[in-house]
Amino acid sequence: MEQEEIIALLEKYWRAETTLEEEGKLSRYFSQPDLSADLEPFKALFTWRKEEAQAIPGEGFDRRILQRVEALEQGGAAGR
Repeated sequence: MEQEEIIALLEKYWRAETTLEEEGKLSRYFSQPDLSADLEPFKALFTWRKEEAQAIPGEGFDRRILQRVEALEQGGAAGR
């Protein structure tokens, strides 16, 4: 993908006008190991999704969420 196309997509991204497909292109582009120095600062912005998709909730996560939902349904503060 040409650097000019990436810059155009970035400008579109900043205006919140990109499609999911275009954001996917940006993510794939910034996953490459060799980026130009002027685009390197944007790498973390587009690679965090891949890292976050691999995050696993800790032990007891489901139980804590259900307790908080129940507390909210009962009109009280969520249990901590």
